[in-house]
Amino acid sequence: MGDKNYIYYAEGQCEEKLLEVLKTDMQLIRLGKISKYNVIQEKLKMAQLRTLKKGTTAVLVFDTDTTDNTNILKENIDILKKYSAISNVICITQVENLEDEIVRSCDVSKAQELTNSKSVSSFKSDFIKASNLKGTLEKHKFCFENLWCRSSNKDQYKEIKNEADKIRLKK
Repeated sequence: MGDKNYIYYAEGQCEEKLLEVLKTDMQLIRLGKISKYNVIQEKLKMAQLRTLKKGTTAVLVFDTDTTDNTNILKENIDILKKYSAISNVICITQVENLEDEIVRSCDVSKAQELTNSKSVSSFKSDFIKASNLKGTLEKHKFCFENLWCRSSNKDQYKEIKNEADKIRLKK
């Protein structure tokens, strides 16, 4: 892929943190700007897109457990595909959510084990606050190939494929 500019739209702060670590500390994904934006629930605005450089690839990272209604997501994909500065739209489906992706890609049976958290809600804040997330992931045998490796089998996501391989730098 010859595109130089990437914009990652991360559903929440945990995804934002993970993308940052994968991009900078671990150098596993393509460089780009990361913006916390829930593309499933919030419609993109033209003001956001006007700042993008021509030839930008938009990467949408979102959970597939959050809603049965994917209309806003599909509208956002259409908006991005039609916008002149966007050369490509890549979807990364988290099946069902980030916690499930952590379990698939690390040696933990529950995401909370990664951060020694007492609950799912404390896992999220502990994950965001983690000062050495790269080290924590490596300690738990993080396997990048197992992260974002599935597409949702729910009907509303059947035409949205997981294209995480398009941002991976290493195999």
